[in-house]
This record gives sequence, structure tokens and C-alpha cells, in this order.
Amino acid sequence: MNRAEFVRKLRNSDTTGTMNSLMMTERVVNQVLDTLQRAIVKHRSLKIQGFGVFEVVDVPARQGRNPRTGESIPIPAHKAVKFRPGKELREAVNCG
Repeated sequence: MNRAEFVRKLRNSDTTGTMNSLMMTERVVNQVLDTLQRAIVKHRSLKIQGFGVFEVVDVPARQGRNPRTGESIPIPAHKAVKFRPGKELREAVNCG
């Protein structure tokens, strides 16, 4: 499922009628994702009970290999976001 499909599904599943239009639903999704991003950047961690934990991790520098030429290339140290699913999400995925 991509972002547009997610927005449409969220709009169609709105039983309370608070999401009047697709544009409003899209704005809400954008605001939620923006808030999540800012929280992860600022605090280096975001825990959503029942869903999972987003964490910023440091990835050390290493040597990689260009698959086309076989040449060794340095990969610099960088940060990455790691996601650990919560118990409820793991159970839903394994039972569904």
C-alpha cells in the first residue's frame, strides 16, 4: 500500500464523518507524519505503545563493494532509523 492508497483507505474508513474530504484526510496524514519525523529527529527515539519504537542508530563507517565493477568503496558513518515492532503489531502480523 502506498501513501495515496493509505489516505483513501483512511478517508473511507472514517465512520465519524470528521474527515469531510480527501484533501482534509491528506492534510491530517501529512501533519501526523511530519510530527513523527520531528519527534524522532529531536528525541532520537519515539515509542508508540502497542505499535512500536522508532530509534535513531549510529551506523559505523565500513568498506563496501561496487557490484558492477567489484571495486572497494568506503561507506561513511551515518545515522539510520531503526523500527522495532511492539508486541501487538507482531502478534497481528503473525496471526493475520
